[in-house]
Amino acid sequence: MAGREILQGVVDMHVHSGPSVVTRSLDTVEMLQQAEEAGYKGFVVKDHYIPTVMSAAMIEKYHAKKGTRVIGSLVLNNSIGVFNVSMIDAAYKMGAKVVWMPTVSAKQHIDEHAKKSFVGAKKLAVTETPVYYLNDDGELKDEVLPVLDYMASHPDMILATGHGSVAEINKLVDKAAEMKLEKVVITHPFSTVGASVEDVGRWVSKGAYVDVCAVEFEQILPTLSRVPFSLITEYLSVAPQERLILSSDGGAMTRNGPVSPVDILYRFLTLLHENKILTENQIDLMAKKTPAELLGI
Repeated sequence: MAGREILQGVVDMHVHSGPSVVTRSLDTVEMLQQAEEAGYKGFVVKDHYIPTVMSAAMIEKYHAKKGTRVIGSLVLNNSIGVFNVSMIDAAYKMGAKVVWMPTVSAKQHIDEHAKKSFVGAKKLAVTETPVYYLNDDGELKDEVLPVLDYMASHPDMILATGHGSVAEINKLVDKAAEMKLEKVVITHPFSTVGASVEDVGRWVSKGAYVDVCAVEFEQILPTLSRVPFSLITEYLSVAPQERLILSSDGGAMTRNGPVSPVDILYRFLTLLHENKILTENQIDLMAKKTPAELLGI
């Protein structure tokens, strides 16, 4: 595996390309151009405020030259009415493949970033109402259940856990397993969520996948990142390799200016291979085969 050939066939399930209410390092047309040049099979566009299905569909239709898929998604934050099943249904009809639970509206996220800025968010005129989706008894609130019912009846959709707390994700994963949802992805469990390796092992034992995002790691973006590559080895001690997904989570503007999600993922995969954290076959599985199968592309 030499040079940028490592990116051939990649499916990045976590890309923050613009436009958005916050300045991004590139827009989705630019992301597609770079992805096609690198040989990507596809990527998912995520925005914390607005569903990305319309822009994804139009950009793929008019700008894709080599068949790279541009896949839309939505995040259940205040800006779309939180647990808004009508919005999920409309987005699904337009091609959305991923639904994230609350991120910038999550109480866990707001508490975590109370004293430090979050590069993926912007203060709007309407203040965020913190979302905590467990009731006083520690169970899922009633308004969450229709979302899970919808996901259960649309098994080709992926439910990602967002920026909620460990307690919330515990109950969400348990209920999803009870309802036989087969496409549940834990969103960067270390960053913001604060999950332990043991938490990750428990969620995987219930059938969840784990999104391991490049920008979490200090070797990739030292100005943003938090953890060493050894975390991946720890995850592999509690999770089968088939349950891990490698993504960029790229698109944020850094202190040093724009950094492409494609360049972030290239550095991530290359260093994982060079440092013998993962084999070539494991990288192919986690960055290409597993996300492609989840997305049905």
